[in-house]
Amino acid sequence: MLWALFLALAAALCAIVRWRYAIYRNDVDLGIFTQIIAGIGHGFSSTAEGGANHLLVHWSPIVVASWPFLRAFGPVGLEYFQAILAALVLFPIWGLARARFKPLAALIVVAVAALYPILWANGVGDFHEMAFVPVFRSEEHTSELQSHHDL
Repeated sequence: MLWALFLALAAALCAIVRWRYAIYRNDVDLGIFTQIIAGIGHGFSSTAEGGANHLLVHWSPIVVASWPFLRAFGPVGLEYFQAILAALVLFPIWGLARARFKPLAALIVVAVAALYPILWANGVGDFHEMAFVPVFRSEEHTSELQSHHDL
């Protein structure tokens, strides 16, 4: 059931992303990151940053992980990647909720989280490296609790 919820959320976010892209509602960050990520191996830069290596402007090597999506789908692929990252946060939330509640209650907690507007905003907004934060931070929190045997 958790996988079905994840797939439904990811599909919904990707559909919104595709619609936003089709009606030209992306901001400058999508263009900047498209240039940066497409430039992996030969500059890792954008014209907005004066052609300087992006890592000199922002230390964010994690954006390289989105390269396959850019390669497969073009610029909208970065938005798809971000939508999937937003939906992935359901798994660590499930881990946290399951440690405290029975399966049905934990699933309700995850379903409520899936409807959280800020999560949706992160999933369908302009591409940015900050999209990695919710899933990584929630997973880090889950790991911290596990290491202290709180889970």
